[in-house]
Amino acid sequence: MKKLFINNRDELVIIDLEQIAYVKADGNYINIAYMGGAKATLSVGLTNFETLIRNTYRERCPFVRLGRSIIINQLFLYDVNVSKQQLILTNYRQSLTIKMSKRVLKDYKAMIVNSDINKSKKEG
Repeated sequence: MKKLFINNRDELVIIDLEQIAYVKADGNYINIAYMGGAKATLSVGLTNFETLIRNTYRERCPFVRLGRSIIINQLFLYDVNVSKQQLILTNYRQSLTIKMSKRVLKDYKAMIVNSDINKSKKEG
C-alpha cells in the first residue's frame, strides 16, 4: 500500500494513495475525494501534493494532473465525455462524476488515445 504521512502542528494525517479518486485545489488547501466516499481537506498546495505523490511512486504513477486545479487517479478512470464536460471515475461499486472544461477533457482524451496507439505500435 502506498501511503503519505502529512504532519502539521496539530495532527498527523495518513493518506492512502491507492484509494484516492481525485484531489482538487481550493486556494492554499486541497480537497481529497476517496472512492469510498470519504473526503479530507489539507492545508497543502496542489503542486506540493503532486510532488509528494510523484516521490512516492518511483515507478509508473497512476495520478495525472489535469489543468491547474485537479489531479485524478487513472486507475479509476471509466469515461471521458467531452460533450457533457464530465469525467467519471469508478471502482464498480461507486462512481464519482467530475465536471471539467471541454478543453481539458479534449486534451486528456487525446493524450490517452495517443499513448495507447503508441503502445500498440511498439508491441506490434
